Amino acid sequence: MDGLTLLVLTLYVLAVMRVTRLINADTILDTPRIWLLRKFGPESTLAYFMSCPWCVSIWVAGATAPFVLHQLGLALWIWPILGLAASHLTGLAAQLDADDLEIEIEDA
Repeated sequence: MDGLTLLVLTLYVLAVMRVTRLINADTILDTPRIWLLRKFGPESTLAYFMSCPWCVSIWVAGATAPFVLHQLGLALWIWPILGLAASHLTGLAAQLDADDLEIEIEDA
């Protein structure tokens, strides 16, 4: 594996981590998250999904891995392996800042 491929794969994993954090915890998406929680309830499957970096990262990685593999000219059969690896690294990294992942709904 050459240096460019390793760099792209590293950047890919970091991008999966960033998009997962954006969906799970960043302030910019508080409004849609709170709206969905009010609509479906804090005990809903959707609420669990929105607050679970392991859940979100598997979808983000799974949806984007084929594009990365295609651009690198790597075999597409690696898709599940790359997606699972990126998701796992994202989940592990999310444990470092787990306090930020709770969604609080203030009464209006």
